[in-house]
Amino acid sequence: MREATMDREIFTPEEERDAHFAAMQWFEAQQMSGHELLTHKELMDGFSWHGHHFRLTHQSQGIWKPQPFAAALTFKTAAPTPGKEAPYADRIDDSGLLRYKFSETKKWANDAMKVAAQRRYPLAWLVGVKPTPSTLFYYARFPAYIVDIDNRNGEFMIAIDETTPPTADHKDSGQIEKKYVSRWTKARIHQHDFREHVLSAYKISCAVCDLPHAQLLEASHIIADSKETGVPEVSNGLALCRLHHTAYDRHLLGIDADRRIHVATRAKSIETTHLQTGLLKFEGHSLTHVPTSKQMHPDGDRLAEHFEDFLRAEAQMTR
Repeated sequence: MREATMDREIFTPEEERDAHFAAMQWFEAQQMSGHELLTHKELMDGFSWHGHHFRLTHQSQGIWKPQPFAAALTFKTAAPTPGKEAPYADRIDDSGLLRYKFSETKKWANDAMKVAAQRRYPLAWLVGVKPTPSTLFYYARFPAYIVDIDNRNGEFMIAIDETTPPTADHKDSGQIEKKYVSRWTKARIHQHDFREHVLSAYKISCAVCDLPHAQLLEASHIIADSKETGVPEVSNGLALCRLHHTAYDRHLLGIDADRRIHVATRAKSIETTHLQTGLLKFEGHSLTHVPTSKQMHPDGDRLAEHFEDFLRAEAQMTR
């Protein structure tokens, strides 16, 4: 049964578990509707569940626990500020787990995370991204489960994007499997980082056609991350819809160092024959927009390098 205390209620563990899953469903609904980047106000407005309303973050607290809960519901990482050291060094370890630092000042917050770990409740990790100095968004990664606690180093060890709660033998899995999971998890988190930063910098719009649907947008590497110069930086990325991302990667569409769009001869021929203009209408146009910050503009040298590949593909196809 639910207990009444002062002017609020305490939920049973089962009720609180259901509320945690309802919060995960709320985050999923936002993403499915194309609303991947959330403002602080939207998180503060929160969600409703069975007549109760819950905020999803707090202005000054990294770990957030709604008042009726025993366990934390969300935790956040601040957006990096150029030239300033982050107050907490959250990192991904060699096993692919997020190591999230204990709060240095709020014991209740650490206790709430420990309850979430004990009960295996799903949490949401709110990652701050700042496309401009005056703009702040959060990208939610969920469900996240606390799989271990490193009391000596003051860190929660958290599995990100797990579909089911990790089992107790998570730490004891074979070394080969752990190494594989580590590589896969790190690569996945790297792609999440790159995507959220690129999409936020381009204000959730395709740089070629201005399509504003986040579900249909992808972060394209100008130079592939398998190459030495293919660093995971916004300046090495373009926000492109799936059509134009595929066309760019397959050299049906090229972008030169001046950000002008070129359409491959073979694509022009097909579209002219079939009276379709999926790419042809962008021939000679410039990118619709670029990030506000010059540091995040698509790097001209990298654009030129990719465009050379486009020209080589053109030469081969027109022989």
